[in-house]
Amino acid sequence: MRECIEEGIIQSYVDDELSPETAQRVAAHIAVCATCSEAAAIALDETALLSSAFEAENALEIPTVKLRERLDAAIAEMNRPTKVFEQKERGSFGGWLTSLAGMFKLSPQRAIGFASLIAVVAFAAIFMVVRLNRDSADNSLPQQLAGNDKNKTTSPVKISRPSPTPVVPDKTSPVEEQKNSPRKSTKPKKHVSPVLVPDPDQLPQGDLAVKPLSGEENYLKAIDSLTVEIEASDVTAMKPSLRAEYERNLAIVNQAIDSTRRVARRNPNNPDASEFLYSSYQSKLDLLNAVAEQVRPTLATR
Repeated sequence: MRECIEEGIIQSYVDDELSPETAQRVAAHIAVCATCSEAAAIALDETALLSSAFEAENALEIPTVKLRERLDAAIAEMNRPTKVFEQKERGSFGGWLTSLAGMFKLSPQRAIGFASLIAVVAFAAIFMVVRLNRDSADNSLPQQLAGNDKNKTTSPVKISRPSPTPVVPDKTSPVEEQKNSPRKSTKPKKHVSPVLVPDPDQLPQGDLAVKPLSGEENYLKAIDSLTVEIEASDVTAMKPSLRAEYERNLAIVNQAIDSTRRVARRNPNNPDASEFLYSSYQSKLDLLNAVAEQVRPTLATR
């Protein structure tokens, strides 16, 4: 080898980082070349100096604090994609809530559609109330009739049977004997009891005899406040189509409330009847809220 070895290769040779073949070649060259031999000696001195300088620190045990910090940093690096994914999920959830909130912004078209939906719900409530009313009437009428039958006592009917007349034997013709013979008594017909109709005082009491249900007053107060607000905003200022739809749906909901209230007060222990009444009240509240949202800008401009 005519050329001198590079300083980096000599340092690697001193640090024992070369392959066996390369190390043999470098050792052979250093033995021949004085310049490379001097450079290798300088590198050995520097390595020995550094080793003696850090000998005290190298003799210490592995620092657990630094190792723990490195482990925590590695774990945090591993969990970083999960946090980004959670942030994306939260962002998508917030966007979904924003889009959902936009659906509840009331416009005249949506108000009409919402009122139509309320009308359909009111029709369904009326149908269920009528059906419950029929079922309750069918169940209560036989019990009332049975009670009236127990209260009424029927006196037994006495039937007078003709007493047979004694026959005196005499010499008469067979035709006369047949005429003079006693007639056979006919069997009495069975007495058919008439169908009893309950008295008016035995029928269910009116709506005023029953106290309002629990929670009904809250619905009535809310409905009154919204009605006052709508009337104060001058209903005639609404669009004709919206006003006609509002009046028609309001009449349907009021009819549903009257029917469900009558059934619920006759059957205060029936949870289904109370639930239908509250549903009718809620339908009216939703309708009044939708209309109030449309007329509030009119109040603000006054």
